[in-house]
Amino acid sequence: MWFTPTLVLLTACLQLASGGTSAAQPDAAALAGTGVIRGRVVEATHGTPIPRAIVVASLSQAPPNGQPGRVSGRGFSARTGPDGSFVIANLPAGRFTLSAQRPDFFPVLAAAASALRPVDVGASGEVVAPDLLLSRGGVIQGQVLDDAGEPVIGALVSPVGKVGGGARDVLREAGMASSTDDRGRFRVFGLRPGRYTVQVRPRATHQQLPGLGPLQGDARELLPALARGSGADAAQFVDVDGGSEATLDVRLERGLLSMVTGQVTTEDGGPLGQVMVSLRAASSDMAVHVRGATAFPDGRFQLIDVPPGRYLLVAEESPNAPLRGLAPLARVGWTTVVVEGGTEVAAALTIGSGATAQGRIEVEGGDVAALARGRLRVEARPTDYGALPGNSSGAEVGAERTFVLSGLRGSRVLQVYGLPRGWWVKSATVGGRDALDGYDFPMRGSADPIEIVVSGRPSGVRGIVTATSEVTPGTVVQLMSADAGGLAGDALRARGASVRPDGSFLIEGLRPGRYLLIAYPPDSLTMRRGPDEQREITETHGTPVDVIEGQIVSVSLRLTDR
Repeated sequence: MWFTPTLVLLTACLQLASGGTSAAQPDAAALAGTGVIRGRVVEATHGTPIPRAIVVASLSQAPPNGQPGRVSGRGFSARTGPDGSFVIANLPAGRFTLSAQRPDFFPVLAAAASALRPVDVGASGEVVAPDLLLSRGGVIQGQVLDDAGEPVIGALVSPVGKVGGGARDVLREAGMASSTDDRGRFRVFGLRPGRYTVQVRPRATHQQLPGLGPLQGDARELLPALARGSGADAAQFVDVDGGSEATLDVRLERGLLSMVTGQVTTEDGGPLGQVMVSLRAASSDMAVHVRGATAFPDGRFQLIDVPPGRYLLVAEESPNAPLRGLAPLARVGWTTVVVEGGTEVAAALTIGSGATAQGRIEVEGGDVAALARGRLRVEARPTDYGALPGNSSGAEVGAERTFVLSGLRGSRVLQVYGLPRGWWVKSATVGGRDALDGYDFPMRGSADPIEIVVSGRPSGVRGIVTATSEVTPGTVVQLMSADAGGLAGDALRARGASVRPDGSFLIEGLRPGRYLLIAYPPDSLTMRRGPDEQREITETHGTPVDVIEGQIVSVSLRLTDR
């Protein structure tokens, strides 16, 4: 999957640190100790202190003394003072990752997990952490008017950004929402640099007049919309830079709202847990929810105030088990519905746990014993992070290099975690059919067997980044496949690496093929764009390199000024 490397320190490599079988996590009070972490939160560009930011220290690993790794359920937190400094005390011994937040700022993310610097705290004593970096967020302000040019009061306005979630940009809500005032004006803030539109959800008139009978007269209501359009293709976008302001005005049209009703059942006819039913944009490039409600215990549901359109109707059962590492797999189901204005649409949904598949990992060009020294995990991740439910399915790999994946449904790409350094996935098949770039699994039953071939032949790229002056700390090299599908859910075809102080970098574990590389300074706006824009710039300005199996090829890059 293509990711957007920006530059923070010390955040979030927790998901893969926890397996799916650990015991229930202790809270912060149960883990109290005598360790201390001190540090500062500063603005990334100018280094000025940021007061009243919240800093969280999460225990990601126990001390290296043979104890199993664990993740704290709550972590530890502190607020920064006027000089941006913080002190987090009463910490147990262990390895921590730090994150900082303030509503009008955004964290500057690391280019790759390998670039994160954990903080190790002993049984007692004090550790001074590197500065945590935040950048002031951008702002979108504007006005919402109705079809008569009057201000729309109390409408909910959400920023919607182009986020790289697969082979193309996906529109999803990307920040805190705001309500319009008596002038119809709004202001959303704390946005990362990128391309945005806004989604406006007006309140239906009867929601403002509770307890009364049906409203007489004109039954048309204001319809929700993106800026200048109801769909992604028609929407108006603006570029938002850190600390800057952009303007988007929205004009809403009127139409008849509808109702969607129905019932959720299980594939085996058994009882239901708590089920959330939601309507989502049917387009795969929009991950936007339209309406949602909790179903009654017998599965009946009712969604009101639904605007006309084509939607995915999705039912998701809440997991009954407590969270243990990755979230347990819930039963889900979905169908497509078309809603016309002023009608009632009836729909039936069946939820299930997905398909199950057995699999095995084969080794080519490497020492099989090297795999036994690590902890391997196979995950089936959604190839598209759009409208459909997208929980990953994962399983630990056993001693015989076998695994069983459950909860498979829809298009998934197979990935292996915990491989020795420099190893890579050479092929993946399901029932003998190629699944390297994704496979469409059935919704239930047994899927065909999975075979994943991994290689220990070192394949990758090393090089030097040059600039007119010194290479700035935080410089990043991005690599993507030159193939049209290079931004699919396969992380091995879209990678990033931090550049060392001497300008050198190394990206290992690549499949053979042609790649494009480009080096960005830490303050580059392009580095924070979605995959469509990044690909366009990389194809124009990137340096091509052919990766050959069993070789680490060398390349020289010049720092881009974009």
